[in-house]
Amino acid sequence: MNNNKNNSSTPQYSEAYLIEKEKIKTRRTRNRYIFFGAIILAAMFALYFIVGKGGKGGFDVDITKGTFSFKVDKPVVEQAKTKTEKFELPNGNTIDYTTGTIDKQILDDFSNENILFSPYHFVGDNLVNAEAGYIITSIYPKKWHVQYNPNGLTDPSFPVNILTATDGSQLGVFMVPIMYDYIGGFIEQFVNNLFANGTITDYPYVSYADDGGTAFLTFTDYSNNGQSYMKVVEGYSYYYVVNADYNLDLTNYDLQDELIWMVANFTLIK
Repeated sequence: MNNNKNNSSTPQYSEAYLIEKEKIKTRRTRNRYIFFGAIILAAMFALYFIVGKGGKGGFDVDITKGTFSFKVDKPVVEQAKTKTEKFELPNGNTIDYTTGTIDKQILDDFSNENILFSPYHFVGDNLVNAEAGYIITSIYPKKWHVQYNPNGLTDPSFPVNILTATDGSQLGVFMVPIMYDYIGGFIEQFVNNLFANGTITDYPYVSYADDGGTAFLTFTDYSNNGQSYMKVVEGYSYYYVVNADYNLDLTNYDLQDELIWMVANFTLIK
């Protein structure tokens, strides 16, 4: 994937383009709420279903074989060498998605160096929501408008965080109480809902991690030429669902890569 940052000036869009962009953004947000609302209701009544940047600070950590340096202006997930597995994209390329966790002590050490993370904005390349228990990393943190809704901590119909780019692309994080024996049941119910409401006509590409606690999938909504990437992580009695949507016609390749990378590197704090 191309990770070169784009320094070109902001493009000027036609009124028709902006109207279409807003329509797509509205449909995308509405559909996400419908999808997760359907999942929650279905889980409640059908449990028998079976199938399932802001600073440049840092610090050094002494380890048995030397000293490891953490910097806030680099993705903490990569610096910590979090465990990953591979996922093959529809185009044949492969990406690594995290299946491990971030040690809370690493984040505490940042705090001890007066580097304070926030769920409302990126600090360096990292958006840390300590209350919810996860970290999101970005290649282009300044491109994102971050929203945090504490209601999402207890009500799965609300996203905990929503990140929105200027073209309407979005990434949302939901916390859904575990109601299935294994993660595949949740994925199967979600996919069934997508088929039922006509969002998809082809089965998504799905990868399950070896530990059974993480799933990564992608699907295309042909009705609006939208592409979605989703990661589901089981932890703390919840399914953490991070979902990124973009339009294949409106979103540039760098931002498409960024969204996929952000979903893949979404990681829980242990």
